[in-house]
Amino acid sequence: MIIEGINHNKGLSCHLTAIRNILNTQGAMMEERKLFGLSSSMTINYSKMAGKNNFPIISGLNSQCLDNLATFFQMDYRHYFDADSCKAHQMLVDRLNENTPVIVTVSLKKYREWLFSNKSMENRQFGFNIESILSGLKWVGHVILVVGYDKRKDEFKFYENTLTELQSISKTDLMSVRMLNNTQGWNIFNEAFIIRPAPVRVEARDYIEAVTRNIYTYLYSTHPNCGYHAVHLFFDDFHSGKWRDYYSKEELASIFYFLYFTIDTTSGGLFRKYYAMFLMDIYTTFGLEKFDDVSNYYKELSKLWNKFAGKLLMYARSDDIYEAFNDMSIKEVTDTIIEAEAEGIDKLSECVRNHHLRTKFI
Repeated sequence: MIIEGINHNKGLSCHLTAIRNILNTQGAMMEERKLFGLSSSMTINYSKMAGKNNFPIISGLNSQCLDNLATFFQMDYRHYFDADSCKAHQMLVDRLNENTPVIVTVSLKKYREWLFSNKSMENRQFGFNIESILSGLKWVGHVILVVGYDKRKDEFKFYENTLTELQSISKTDLMSVRMLNNTQGWNIFNEAFIIRPAPVRVEARDYIEAVTRNIYTYLYSTHPNCGYHAVHLFFDDFHSGKWRDYYSKEELASIFYFLYFTIDTTSGGLFRKYYAMFLMDIYTTFGLEKFDDVSNYYKELSKLWNKFAGKLLMYARSDDIYEAFNDMSIKEVTDTIIEAEAEGIDKLSECVRNHHLRTKFI
């Protein structure tokens, strides 16, 4: 049994791709960049090193994007948690029988290992072995969209953002990649998201309020490693020498490669390029002045992040990787990024004020 009519297209974000594919199936055609903007998800998340073999990572997507989109599109949205594999399996089957696709959170490390071992996929990209990176990302999540179940083969059918074709995974394997070796109390992978979207007309005010919420969450996030202060934390740690003293050259190479991948290749300067496109949509669709200028500003900001990522890639391929921490050109780029991030928020705030569509957050 496979849910009919799932309109799957690949995307940059696993979360946004899953939501977009469901909305498109419901007739609410929405580009990934618009979902990113409407979810007020533009931020900086910095996961600091949490012990040996847990690498520091950075992302530009707010972890609350699914919650925000569920609220915006009036979705029937529930978290499901059960460490019992039999109960989790039955929940999935029941929802699929109700013609409801399910977004399932999995361990990125375990899922990629399963993918490479079962799909005969090449696990080397950009000249590095991704397995060496996955070893340091034991607590990073990924989502897939489960859309079917074959009872005879006892396997689930799913889509994911990096692959075009419908994928198959056995019940045993799905429950395995869904679970985490819970040595540190982590349980975030034991979740599923049940989504039944309702069509919503998106108006100019919705876009402005989404920008407004994003300003607020970026500046005043309650999470210590999220938002504008996370930019400072990330670069402070980088330039402090902590990484140089803590990680071997091989581990640093893996960290630099992964940071390059997440900053430059998958999201265009930590989704800054995506946000620039969203802001330009506001300008072209509704004719709201100043948003074109801010859009161009965020395009340039994305290039700054990409420049930093490019330098990490250069040193990851170098025999003198520790020199990255002494490279003053990197320090100049990171200082510029910190200033530019603050100025970008100021420009967004000015746009909101100019159009007199302020919400209670500003």
